[in-house]
Amino acid sequence: MSPLLRPELLLGDAATLPSMPADVVLVMDAGHAAGRGRRRPAPFRKVIERRGAAIVQTIGPGSPTCAVTVEFLAHLGVRRIVLVGVAGALDATLSTGDVVVVDGAESDEGTSAHYGSHHQPCPTLTGLIGALGSAGSVVTTDAPLRLTQADVDRYRLNAQAIDMELAALFAAGHTVGVSTAGVLVISDRFGEDGWSLGDRGIADDRVADCIDQVLRALEASR
Repeated sequence: MSPLLRPELLLGDAATLPSMPADVVLVMDAGHAAGRGRRRPAPFRKVIERRGAAIVQTIGPGSPTCAVTVEFLAHLGVRRIVLVGVAGALDATLSTGDVVVVDGAESDEGTSAHYGSHHQPCPTLTGLIGALGSAGSVVTTDAPLRLTQADVDRYRLNAQAIDMELAALFAAGHTVGVSTAGVLVISDRFGEDGWSLGDRGIADDRVADCIDQVLRALEASR
């Protein structure tokens, strides 16, 4: 059966709304949406057009917000979404500022199951941005403040990093027919001695560089 609440019921006819490029770089943090932009209908906080694409900042972090944003973007005609964000390292060889091009996600969140639990990015889109960093998988969680050492020890058996969106991004994108991929910059780490925060300035500078490189890769592939 079809969902009762759909993007067009909230946004109206896409043809009557401001145009949206087919390519989007999705960011969750205001610090990663630097530059002059314009506000758009919910759930977008900011849109910055650059290199024929758009940098879209969501209204907040987390899987539910990410999935809803994907549905709205799909309704507005977006066909490719690359999320660029930060993550906690599970792999001890990763340091602050290292880049992981995500090749798969494990779900420890409640959103993606509503979209069929497809947790793989688009291979073609991932290939376009593969040179940005090392390939790796992530665990997506809804509740980072509830993580225990036992959780972390279990996750690191199969994943290099932990985030709050990518499992939902991949699942929602697959369901609505949008190609998705993810690039994560390490900003903190979960080790055998607990959690530690890295230099956020280093991470934010690397995110900005990744956003620029993703925009260039998308532009070159059109």
